[in-house]
Amino acid sequence: NTTSNINSTTDGSSVTFDKNDPTLSNRSITSSNVDSDFAKQGDIITLSFTSNETIFTPGVTFLSNGAPIVSSVNITNPSGNNWEASFTVGASDPEGDVTFTIDIEDQAGNTNTYTTVSSGQDDVTIDNTGPSIVSLGPVSPDPRNSSVSSIVVEFNEGIQTSSFTTSALSLTRNASPVDISSASITVVGGTGNKEWTIGNLSSVTSAEGSYVFTVDASQ
Repeated sequence: NTTSNINSTTDGSSVTFDKNDPTLSNRSITSSNVDSDFAKQGDIITLSFTSNETIFTPGVTFLSNGAPIVSSVNITNPSGNNWEASFTVGASDPEGDVTFTIDIEDQAGNTNTYTTVSSGQDDVTIDNTGPSIVSLGPVSPDPRNSSVSSIVVEFNEGIQTSSFTTSALSLTRNASPVDISSASITVVGGTGNKEWTIGNLSSVTSAEGSYVFTVDASQ
């Protein structure tokens, strides 16, 4: 008796031999904050990545300053092999640089693990502590016989340009409020957004009296 090679099944079934580990590409992490390199309470940090083949829902772990985050992680599959893992920063999440680990498995059971790869551009830092004022002024001489044109304020860390507005400023003369909405706010170059000049004050400090100028760092 003779036999012939059999290379198909009668019911159309098949088995695929896959010995290759799945891989990821296009890994990036960002924050919903105005400055996407930083995140505070209420901001959403999102890690995006793409697999080279179909995988099961990956396991993603986030750390901040080496400690596990407290907030829950949401993992979604927006389309095809594109995945996103995100969490909303909570008050209890540790401050510091955010790192991650991604564990993946393909349909054949091959696995792979990816950890944070810093590009210098795709880094996010959790910062739940508001800025504080290091120095304000001084105004010299004091007392004086002329108006004050500007005051310099220094913070302990860089301040976002869009967040520092005249709403954080107040001025009183003899304990009565003075309209300071016309003041200008300009960052001092080369200070990493730590030092700012509050200008256009001459017109609102020309009258005689005792002035108190306040900057609210919490705004």
